[in-house]
Amino acid sequence: MSPERFIPGKESSERTSKVILTLNNVSVSKGENEILSGVNLNITQGEHTALVGPNGVGKTTLFEVITGDEQPDDGSVLVSRGLNIAYVPQSIENVFPKDQEHTVLEYFLHARGLDVIQRRMHELETVFTQQKTGLEAELDEYGELQTIYQFKGGYTIESDAKAILDGVGLPENIGLGTMVSNLSGGEKTKLFLAQALISNADLLLLDEPSNHLDPDSVAWLGDYLRSYRGAMLVISHQPTFLNAFTEKVIELSLEDRGAFTYTGGYESYEAQKAQRDFEREKTAMRTDAEIARLQEQADRFRAGVHSKTSKDRQKKIAKIEADRTTRKRKEKVIRIGFEVETQSGYEVLKTSDLIKRYGENTLDYSNINMDIIRGEKVAIVGPVGAGKSTLLKIIAGVIEPDEGTFIIGNKVDIGYYSQEMEDLNVDNTVLEEMRSIAGAESDQRLRTFLGAFLFSGDDVFKPVGVLSFGERSRVMLAKLALGKHNFLVLDEPSNHLDVASRNSVAHMLKEYAGSILLVSHDEEFMEGIGLNKIIRLPDGTVFQL
Repeated sequence: MSPERFIPGKESSERTSKVILTLNNVSVSKGENEILSGVNLNITQGEHTALVGPNGVGKTTLFEVITGDEQPDDGSVLVSRGLNIAYVPQSIENVFPKDQEHTVLEYFLHARGLDVIQRRMHELETVFTQQKTGLEAELDEYGELQTIYQFKGGYTIESDAKAILDGVGLPENIGLGTMVSNLSGGEKTKLFLAQALISNADLLLLDEPSNHLDPDSVAWLGDYLRSYRGAMLVISHQPTFLNAFTEKVIELSLEDRGAFTYTGGYESYEAQKAQRDFEREKTAMRTDAEIARLQEQADRFRAGVHSKTSKDRQKKIAKIEADRTTRKRKEKVIRIGFEVETQSGYEVLKTSDLIKRYGENTLDYSNINMDIIRGEKVAIVGPVGAGKSTLLKIIAGVIEPDEGTFIIGNKVDIGYYSQEMEDLNVDNTVLEEMRSIAGAESDQRLRTFLGAFLFSGDDVFKPVGVLSFGERSRVMLAKLALGKHNFLVLDEPSNHLDVASRNSVAHMLKEYAGSILLVSHDEEFMEGIGLNKIIRLPDGTVFQL
């Protein structure tokens, strides 16, 4: 391995075909639910790969199998000896360090494996100041540590860190000396992504890394990953982002057992997939015609002296049915709207001089005095740490402001979508989660309603805890739709949704007759809603649309 193997920002002029990760016939079930079935894939050194497929098909589970957090029921996972893997899950709640009394720089030093080396070098330097002779062994050790420190990028880590912090969009007031414990939840999410990027890992596993980034940071991340020397496997539902750096696409689909690999970038994948789906449909139509022909003969020869011929035709039909290619499923989309049960008064929300304090941090919204009237659709945008989610929590009644006032209008009924989805009880089944807010609704009515949100058959009996984040998002949206609220307060509702679901939800919100206050970083999603105005934090600039 070359000492400059993983230096950020350098294009790789050499690419080996060494396989660093192999999955052989991997299958995973959770309870009675089969999540992955017969997955085979290879990742080679330095290869930039996208992992795609609809919500619930098992992409995140596949990552957990690779990291060892999930054990396969069948098959094997082969990882190169000493392979350094950096994994960024969709939610960092269970992986972010509990001990946060460190600076950002110390966090990055640990990510690169430099903290222990630096500590030992400082110990030896102290020895050198106290003792002048008889230090041959210590000097040799110090020289070796210097070589390793340089090899791991110790002398460039500060400049690398500053570039990455700026790239992922952390505010300027967050520097290398900032204590990690002082960061907001959104800032910690970006910091966790940043430490994975700076770790110089042999293999990056990134699960929806663009979810919490603004458009400029998404573009920066795409450029950064394109020049990254290590291999990567990236889950995302943003085609433009994936097209910036992918050279291979692995698809998990509802039709095929296992995984199907496409060579080339994301645009090439889309073209190859379209051709493959076309050929699949042609084959299915020919198969249908052949089965119909054989069935006609079997029916005609069923009785009398030709009954043996009839049985022969039935056997041929059975063999064709067993061997036939699975037909591409028609893409399912959410097929219900958000209704309003009771119309609100004309004035929906009025805020004045709101301020919220968290320890030494103050979120000052006094320059953002909102007046939302019935039917308005308003988005709040701004960098991480500007207080967008906190403002929505105040409006939704989850937390209280420390100063200022807000007035909710007459007959206003708020439906709140939390980015963290903490309102979901992971021990409930999907049906039980709906039942928790459903009043007198029958189970049949709830199951029909859930079917519109793509939970069909026994899906409604799955525990929420085994669902993908995209599926959990659909449960949250189903609960909102069932509530028939007239004022929706939505914090990043398009996060985790696949493209088809995201587009469906945007259309639902566009047709919605109530009022909307929305936080989102997804420009395409916001364009589909039909916003009336956008408020930018922290300066409070209002853009009328």
